[in-house]
Parts: sequence; C-alpha cells; structure tokens
Amino acid sequence: MAMEGDMTYQGLQFASEDTYCGINQESAEKTTGEKSQSPEEDSPEAKGSSNIQMPRRVTGFIIIFIIQLVTIIAVVFLFLQLSRQLELNNNEVLLLNIKLKESEEKITAMGRNQTSLQMLLKQVEEKLTVMTKNQSTLQTNVSQAEQKITALEGNRGQTDIQSKCCPPQWQKFEHSCYFLTTFSESWQNAKMHCQRQSSTLVVINSAGEQDFLRQNVEDLNRKLNQQLWYWIGLTDTEVEGRWKWVDGTLCDCRNNANSYWYVDSNVREPDDWDNNEDCVLMRGDGRWGDKNCDDNRRWICEKQTERCPP
Repeated sequence: MAMEGDMTYQGLQFASEDTYCGINQESAEKTTGEKSQSPEEDSPEAKGSSNIQMPRRVTGFIIIFIIQLVTIIAVVFLFLQLSRQLELNNNEVLLLNIKLKESEEKITAMGRNQTSLQMLLKQVEEKLTVMTKNQSTLQTNVSQAEQKITALEGNRGQTDIQSKCCPPQWQKFEHSCYFLTTFSESWQNAKMHCQRQSSTLVVINSAGEQDFLRQNVEDLNRKLNQQLWYWIGLTDTEVEGRWKWVDGTLCDCRNNANSYWYVDSNVREPDDWDNNEDCVLMRGDGRWGDKNCDDNRRWICEKQTERCPP
C-alpha cells in the first residue's frame, strides 16, 4: 500500500510539473501578447507575483488529494480487516450452533435413555416383588413339606419300633432290649454272659436311656425290697481315669451331661478306692459308682430289637 501511495504521489508530482510548465508557458505567451497592449504589466514585479501564486495552489490541491486518497485506502483496508474478522466470527458462531445442536440431540437421547432405564427398573422391581412373593410361598411350602416329612418319619419310626420286638423277659426302650439278671457275677463274667446272648453290657447313650434304666432298677429293688447294684459296660482297666464303653467309645464322664456319678458329703464317685476300682455299676438309686471288677454283682445286658414273629 505504501509503494502504491508513493507511485501515485510521484505520478501526481510529474503531472503537476507538466501542468505547471504548461501554465508557465501559457502565461508567458499571454504575457508576451499582452506586452504590446499594456506596457505597465510587463514590469518585473508583476511577472514574479503571478509565477509564485500558481504553484502554491496546485501543491495544495495535490496534498488534499493525497490525504483523501490515503484516507480512502485506510478505510478500505480497515473494511477488509473487519469483513474478514466478521467472517471468522460468523464461522465460529456457525460451529457453536452446530455443537449446540449436537449437544441438544445428545441431551434428548439421554432423556430418552433415562426414560427407558426408568421403565426397565420399574419392570425389574415388579419382577423382584413377584419373585419375593413366590419365594415366600415356596418357603411356606417347603416348611409344610418338612413338617409332613417329619411326621411321616416319626410315624415310620414309631411303626418300626412297634414292629420290632424283644425276647421274653427283656424290656424294650426305643430300638434296644434290656435284660436285668437275677444272679451275680464278676464284671468280666457278666460281659461274657451278655455276649453268649448276642448282646453286650449296657452302653448308655442318652439321658432318656439313663432314666429308663434307673426306673427299672428302682422298680425291681422296690419289688424285692433290696438295694441291688448292676454292672454296666463302662471301665478304665486299660488306662486309669480313661473311661471307655465296651463298644469302644470313650465317655467324658466327669465333664458332660451324660455323667451320673454318685456324689454326697462323704463320697464322690469315681474314687478308685484302694486303687482297685476299675469297673462301673448302677446303684439302686440309678447313679453310678466304680467298684472292684471281681465283685459279684448283677448286670444289665443290651441288644437291638428284632422283627416281631408273625
């Protein structure tokens, strides 16, 4: 832009010089022509004044023209810059509008998805409610079925017990038969007598069984008006203080609820009197005591019930 301004200025300067030369030439001719008419105007003072005023006017005109031209060029340049900036702004606005539209579409899609998720969640909750109700129903049915099974098993067990019998003079309790002898032997001989009858010295496994035997011993002693004691199948002959039943199971007789040792202010069984009491008997009151295995006592045999004869 500066070069174009300089070239324009130079062109104007050349044109003004030509114009200035032409004006001076015309003025000279005019002055020459007028010399013959007006001798007074041919004086040197008048000629110099005319030559000075004409270039000043032309120069002022040129300067004004240049200023206007430069102003126009600057305005055009500024207009172009503003137009370009405006175009850039319009492009940015267009991009922003596109992004805004995309965001709105995404928000709309998210709203639809949220609605779908809410509907799906509601369906899942409804199914869960139905499943909970079904589970409650199933639990009730299972509980009823278990009760029926228990009742059937009880009836079957009762039927099995009722369908099983004991030999004559043997007493039945649940699935076992018991025989209280009427004569006395040592603990070892009593064990052998029971084996010859396909039985063993009694092994007490429950409080119910203990109560059953206690009741039978008390009833028999009351009938005979005696205090008879009976060998049971418990001994510590292998290891002192390690009580074992004849079926090989250990008895934690001192610490658990199945311990029925006799205890009073003077005696606390088992006491292993004179270091020679290793076999256990049931006293007349049903409680236990350790005695010398060679003592002659009555005993109790036990064996499983058998199918009743037709």
